[in-house]
Amino acid sequence: MINSIDVAVVWDEPELFEGLWAYAARVPDLDVRETGAAALLRMAEPRPDVVLVEVAPREGPGAVADVSALCRAGYRVLALCRSSDPYLSASLLGTGACLLPGRKQTIAAIVAAIRASAPRNGAAGSTGDTRPQLSRRERSVLLAYASGMTLDAVAEQVGIRPSTAKTYLERVKAKYLEIGRPAYTKLELVQRAREESASSGGY
Repeated sequence: MINSIDVAVVWDEPELFEGLWAYAARVPDLDVRETGAAALLRMAEPRPDVVLVEVAPREGPGAVADVSALCRAGYRVLALCRSSDPYLSASLLGTGACLLPGRKQTIAAIVAAIRASAPRNGAAGSTGDTRPQLSRRERSVLLAYASGMTLDAVAEQVGIRPSTAKTYLERVKAKYLEIGRPAYTKLELVQRAREESASSGGY
């Protein structure tokens, strides 16, 4: 028997919710419902496995505050960031949420992120003690890249060439691979960055 993932969705785009709900109706492992941040903060057990929060560009600080409150309350939060503002992405990542950046994420990509964040996969909310020793520059590149920046933007922020930023990112991947925790995709790197941020108390 397949255990379904209970997903609570907090966002303002009905079309996107309906698309996710229709997708979930065709697969055996997703149970999707719509709610609000305030209702979740008042909720007693049982809680949803994953809370998916859409963050639109216009919402900014309010959305970060909601995500932060949900994380502090113990929820596993996946923030779908619709803004290209790297500072907003970095602020969301600093709350302890998993971050899915990008203005045009497909339903399939969102579902993959939900599955990766679900507790039965051991992905979200579990930093463990198996983190590699990253240099200050490697960590800076990882956090900047995971916040939604392109490699060119990462290089400009850190003060290095794009080719050097790529090299640092490859070193980060190699170090995680060495300890048996590969991070091949950007989503996986975002999760690793969240763990790095959590281990140092955030941004």
